[in-house]
Amino acid sequence: MASPMNDVVVVFGDSQTQFGSKPGGFVNRLAAHYARIFDVLNRGYSGYTTDQARILAPRIFHQQEQPGRDSGASEPPSGKVRLVTVWFGSNDAAVEGHHQHVPLSRFRSNLEDVLKTIETRAPEAKVLLLTPATLILSKRPDDFRRPEVTRTYADTILDVVKERNSSSVKSVDLYAMFDDLAERVLGSMDPLLQQDGLHISDLGYELIFHKLVAVINATWPHLDTRNLQTTYPLWQDVLPPDKSASVPLEPRANLQSEETR
Repeated sequence: MASPMNDVVVVFGDSQTQFGSKPGGFVNRLAAHYARIFDVLNRGYSGYTTDQARILAPRIFHQQEQPGRDSGASEPPSGKVRLVTVWFGSNDAAVEGHHQHVPLSRFRSNLEDVLKTIETRAPEAKVLLLTPATLILSKRPDDFRRPEVTRTYADTILDVVKERNSSSVKSVDLYAMFDDLAERVLGSMDPLLQQDGLHISDLGYELIFHKLVAVINATWPHLDTRNLQTTYPLWQDVLPPDKSASVPLEPRANLQSEETR
């Protein structure tokens, strides 16, 4: 039989996601974390807001690729979306009058549209909504980003998830996480961000990766790599002592059990 597509993790967002595929980025680390189990697809678009995300979501998540719900315990991988991160808000939160600005009410509506698309077209997927991270306050008078404004967009994301009250949709408050690290551990926000005060540093990405894995493992144990198996067996299981023996290599289900239904 033809080898199937691995099941996938989709990371969907703006530049914070796009740049996450660089060495040491959170997407790069997720790909290594789920190697041979899930393929990690980066759908990050620098400069985009939820206005574009709402339009892109139906094009990224294809109805025909998502079979009906099942236990996930017996069928081999077939390209199903198992996990999605949605990370927008840094651009939407540009001050009013800037061309990237998306008003809070429309931001909320756009997020809800994106979630509806994922729930309809990728019914097996678990979704993490990430808030924008804390900015470094710029001293430039013409800067169009303000930490206190970005915080309101982060709060809106938390509200959307809280109101949805779904076991399949959770939030990760990176804004609060960065604030706490800067205050309690690092002494400032500087180590977490690049010089522009907006984009994530290597250390910031590393800490985000560990936070996401901790949330995933605690919230959806069936997506913990300790509870998953590789699509194809490990080398020691396919090299028999008798080299003349034939070892079949057939794809197998990654999920050994699913505890969310």
